Amino acid sequence: PKGILWQFAVTLYRYIPNQNWVWRNGAVIQRGNTQAEVIENLQQRRITLRFRGPSIPEFRAVIVDQLDSISQSYHQLQYEKMIPCQCSECAGSNQPEFFDYATVKKRQEKGKKDTIECRRSEEDVDLSLLLRGYEIQAILQTLPDKQNGDPVPPAPILNPKSIFISYRRSDSDPHTGRIYDRLVGAFGENQVFKDTASIPLGVDFTEYINQSVSQCQIVLAIIGKTWVNATEKEGGTQRLANPEDFVRIELELAFAHNIPVVPVFLDGVLPPKPSQLPKSLHKLPGQNGIDVGRDPRFHEDMNRLVKKLKGMLGQET
Repeated sequence: PKGILWQFAVTLYRYIPNQNWVWRNGAVIQRGNTQAEVIENLQQRRITLRFRGPSIPEFRAVIVDQLDSISQSYHQLQYEKMIPCQCSECAGSNQPEFFDYATVKKRQEKGKKDTIECRRSEEDVDLSLLLRGYEIQAILQTLPDKQNGDPVPPAPILNPKSIFISYRRSDSDPHTGRIYDRLVGAFGENQVFKDTASIPLGVDFTEYINQSVSQCQIVLAIIGKTWVNATEKEGGTQRLANPEDFVRIELELAFAHNIPVVPVFLDGVLPPKPSQLPKSLHKLPGQNGIDVGRDPRFHEDMNRLVKKLKGMLGQET
């Protein structure tokens, strides 16, 4: 029905720092350094949410809770909540497959299977991965702004991080997300940089990456099975051969600033050979790295990585 977006904007006015960020069928709202784009499509009878920033689960909980409240105020209004697929093909895609949240949640609660198949890639996707960050009511209980407090204020545009995660989305996005979560738990959100979680909207992406790498203390190079041989969509050339490839730029900057680079090899991947890399990255195979596997190895491997990083940062206890 019409009017949901405007009710939403009125009730969450505290998160709208600029009235120019609200228009006829959409709005950009902000909580701290996390921003959300809310788009209403009346023809498709759909409201779409897109997020960017370090605290997406928290802000998503605030928004979904408010949309639920508004929707439930309409008599007999039926609606579905859809969550994006996180398979290797859909992760990072602008047009991923979606799952019905209620279906995924029910499947998890029954406990018969811990995965669900993506209709596009036919990969089995872990239910816990899909549902991570969607524990709406549990998250809300931890937020001061849902207990009549003020919204989290924005932080400075650039807050230097100790650990910078360099990865290729098409190669390792879901696995990198788990690594990021584990590192945040060990070091704190303000000490770990991951592009989709750390770059605010409205800033120059390349400049922000350059500053973040040059000011960090350690760069983690997450290397999966397709990291070396990933190709451009147009032309099919190796992405690492392109001087404008962001992964290449990140590692070149780290070596240029004498910042330690720690390769993280996923699922038994071997270090790349110098012949597979541009000359500027020939140092990479010689860097002392670490293997991180999937469950049941994941937690043990991450404990080793965390211990190593704490030693490098002088945080050993």
